Amino acid sequence: MRPAASGNRWFVPLAALVLLAAGAPAAAQVVSEGKGVLTIELGQGAAPVGGIASEVANPGVTATHDTLHATAFRFSAGYHFAEQLSVEVGVGHLGTMQTNAPYGAGDVMSVQTSLLVIEGDLVANIPVAPNARIDLTLGVAETGLNSTIFTQNGSALPPGQGASDNVRRLGATGGLDVEWRLTSVTSILIGYHAYTHVGSPVLRDSAAGTATALLAGVRFEF
Repeated sequence: MRPAASGNRWFVPLAALVLLAAGAPAAAQVVSEGKGVLTIELGQGAAPVGGIASEVANPGVTATHDTLHATAFRFSAGYHFAEQLSVEVGVGHLGTMQTNAPYGAGDVMSVQTSLLVIEGDLVANIPVAPNARIDLTLGVAETGLNSTIFTQNGSALPPGQGASDNVRRLGATGGLDVEWRLTSVTSILIGYHAYTHVGSPVLRDSAAGTATALLAGVRFEF
């Protein structure tokens, strides 16, 4: 398995912005301190899983890990312990993606991969207008790479490759959301989230790198 692709270069500036947010000047905005928050988002997930089937079907051949896309969703809940800082926990599904490759005498091998996420985050809420703010997220996530291998015509799988693979790995996560207040308790938002250290040491030369999600949704405070 190749070493994980570098996906951490943006973490230093993101961490600095999270820390600076605590001292950001307050705008004329609904007070959030002491409130709970619930966020529901839907969008598109992406992960470098496109070469897995080729590498399982052809041992010793390195294939390009193309980025595949699929429908994603994310749910998170948290608490504003300060006006511009909150903590959240979230669960998400970054999509189910399938890659195919020629195999044997006229057969086709397929690998279907799903990415699940459980995360804990510190969120900086930075006011930029009376009804708008930028939410910067920094945290730790456990990603579950669930892969199933099968062949179109039922040929035997390569030695050492099981029919399924369920691997969990811990990595860093970060994100940026633009949030617009509709009412004192309801907002809409759109943002980008990234999850590092995604991959599997079990599946032959599995994808290794960063998965991402472009999401839009609604946030409730209570």
